[in-house]
Amino acid sequence: MNMIEFFIGAAVGAAGGYVAKDSLLGGKNGGKQADLKRELDVLSDENEKLRKRYKDAERRIEDLVAENEILIKKGKNASDDHDELEDERDMLKAKVKKLQSANSELEIQLQDLKTACQSLQNEVNYLKSKQ
Repeated sequence: MNMIEFFIGAAVGAAGGYVAKDSLLGGKNGGKQADLKRELDVLSDENEKLRKRYKDAERRIEDLVAENEILIKKGKNASDDHDELEDERDMLKAKVKKLQSANSELEIQLQDLKTACQSLQNEVNYLKSKQ
């Protein structure tokens, strides 16, 4: 946009210089000066409109940059939350694995105790039958 403003400003300056030259040197055509004055006014108006559009675009860009920064922060927070959840999941998996191992050991002990109880029951029955 700065280049556009530069070229428009140069065109306005050239037209203004031409008008000033004619008025200082006593130009031959008063109509030509009026045309140039109108052209200068039109170019000045266009230049002002472009300057306003440029400023509006700058403000919009600033707003979008700020919004982008907010979204980036939200994305980082979501990533951090995701990492925390993964860590918690891994910890829970390890805990489940330990509990499963402990459960297997307890099942083995229970089976051993059942076998021992059955042996004792058999021995009690044998001793009862002897009497």
